[in-house]
Amino acid sequence: MTQGWRFSPRERQIVSLLASGCSNQEIANRLGLRLQTVKNHLSRVYRKLGVPNRVQLAVRVLQHERPDGSG
Repeated sequence: MTQGWRFSPRERQIVSLLASGCSNQEIANRLGLRLQTVKNHLSRVYRKLGVPNRVQLAVRVLQHERPDGSG
């Protein structure tokens, strides 16, 4: 998934769950993290990719994963 981007292993887990439709609270519950920790990770990811919010992050990730390589 996010192999071309420089994410930590935890950031990759969080981005993957976000892209699959999980809320921040669901991500926190699944990974055994505090909600604020998830938000902190996402803020760093937004900055790394230059996206303003979770919707744009999910779009960016899903476009990057397209099997035909387009997008």
